[in-house]
Amino acid sequence: MEPFERRRRVEWQEVSEMECKEWAERIGDYLDGYLDRVSRSSFDSHLESCRACRDAVADEAAWRQTLRQMPVAPMRPGFVERALQGAALANRQPVADGGRGWLFALLRRLAGGGKTSRHRRPEARLLLGAGLGGALAAGLVALLLVTAPLREVTPLAGEPVQLVSMTVNETRSLD
Repeated sequence: MEPFERRRRVEWQEVSEMECKEWAERIGDYLDGYLDRVSRSSFDSHLESCRACRDAVADEAAWRQTLRQMPVAPMRPGFVERALQGAALANRQPVADGGRGWLFALLRRLAGGGKTSRHRRPEARLLLGAGLGGALAAGLVALLLVTAPLREVTPLAGEPVQLVSMTVNETRSLD
């Protein structure tokens, strides 16, 4: 039976279900040797009396062993050099543009330029551009509404206007 198949069938003892659930969260630490001496001793004594937890530990250990035995694909030639070069380029700070290099890079990518544009679908670029345009338009409208001067409303008819002051729960007829 595969390790992951057995994991689905583990049933905790009803007597110490809470204790089993607490230890189940620490199985990885137990197998990795991260538990302190007292915790490891407590876990060992629990394992002596709990078959479900013993099965869970054995299952996890078998799963880890299976993963260790799997072949690892070799790195492609030049991978390390390209990764280091990319990291070095990413850490450079733009100076000439006053620190706005990220903005220009974003706009260039949205407009279709830059290295990542060939990986992006044209529809995605169109949607990003439309979203950026909509956000810009909404920002301009909000700016106009906030900065526009408030005007005083004057009644059109020559009738006098009655001013009324009320509280939230007050009911009054406005005749």
